[in-house]
Amino acid sequence: MKNEVYKYAFSHADDGMFVHDGDLNILDINPAAEKITGYSGCDIIGKQCSLIFRGSLCDHKCNICKDSKNSKKAEFETDISSKDGRRFVVRVSSYSFKTTNGINDYFLVVIKDVTELSKLKEKFIEVSSFHNIVGKNEKMQEIYGLVKRVAETNSTVLIYGETGTGKELIASAIHYSSDRKKNDFVRINCGALPENLLESELFGHAKGAFTGASKDRKGRFQTASGGTIFLDEVGDTSPAFQAKLLRVLQEREIERVGDNRPIKINIRILAATNKNLINLVKQNKFREDLYFRLSVVTIDLPPLRERQDDIPLLVKHILAELNAKSKNKVKGVVVDVIKLLMAYPWPGNIRELKNAIEHAFVFCKNAFIVKDDLPSYLKSIDVSDPIADDIELSQIPEQERIRKTLHLSRWNIKKAAEKMKMSRTTLWRKMKKLGIN
Repeated sequence: MKNEVYKYAFSHADDGMFVHDGDLNILDINPAAEKITGYSGCDIIGKQCSLIFRGSLCDHKCNICKDSKNSKKAEFETDISSKDGRRFVVRVSSYSFKTTNGINDYFLVVIKDVTELSKLKEKFIEVSSFHNIVGKNEKMQEIYGLVKRVAETNSTVLIYGETGTGKELIASAIHYSSDRKKNDFVRINCGALPENLLESELFGHAKGAFTGASKDRKGRFQTASGGTIFLDEVGDTSPAFQAKLLRVLQEREIERVGDNRPIKINIRILAATNKNLINLVKQNKFREDLYFRLSVVTIDLPPLRERQDDIPLLVKHILAELNAKSKNKVKGVVVDVIKLLMAYPWPGNIRELKNAIEHAFVFCKNAFIVKDDLPSYLKSIDVSDPIADDIELSQIPEQERIRKTLHLSRWNIKKAAEKMKMSRTTLWRKMKKLGIN
């Protein structure tokens, strides 16, 4: 009776299904799979699935389906060939099982044609990006709108964001959306230059201003005249430099080092920092008047842990860039890897994600990135393990308990506070006290 039920379900299911053994030999195929692939049972039964479908993930040593052992489902997307040679995208789910004698391994493979869905995803990515900034997240959509509005003005903009969140991309988007886009967009990292070079680099110097100054030299502000200058890590500058920058903002003129003649400039200034400038003002480490001059408009970039729904889009975008520069061609990542990437808190934000994907790209042996291709610190994460849940959390130090609860809650403060049975205010206070950002 059971066999009859299974046979009926197998032959009447809407999804394509076939069964193969541990050597990849196809043993059975249902009508839905025959329709999807164009192959009949007579064409393929007894032959290796990798040789028939020639999928991007298939080779003669294919172990993808074997990942479904130990009652775990293997799930991924790949493109395969139909009988008439057409390439199309399928979503694959593989389940392992044994015969009654428990000796041989067999695999039930379920396939669904998702070619049209894949095309829609591609179109969605096109409309989910703005000047090379990728994101469909609600916060990012608000930022796109804000960038478009401020681009129409000459207002000074201060961009806040943790390291690796893409502050320079936002500044670039403002410039190239503005009327100044035909002129230079000049970048300078204020934190990367020594104090004695920063002033000369930005304002230029006159011949003989210091040892080695053999001729007059234009600074970045003059170079950017008519365009935009982007001052990254402006919170790392000294009080002396801040005073000179304030004058530039007020008077729109500069003085080269070793020269007291003012030079008029026509520039727009954009600045960025990963520091809390208001706190620096309170500590007398940043000029209050300069802060108000810089922050005419502020843009706050969310960390990646607050926009995890953008990770699949970002991964696809990063892979497209890597494929364009390399002979290797990687089509995507398997579903389990996406789940892992969305579970990780990304303290290094998009820059860290980009580095991780580039690492996986280098080590990827097939057309799709799998868990083993990732950096070692990511491979150790078990998405299925809720970090021992509440029993274990109650037995570890408070700082680690808060971090792990935030990780479990995907850094949603409200959910984490509820899980720890405290108010959001209390959790914020504890995070501040323990140095958890």
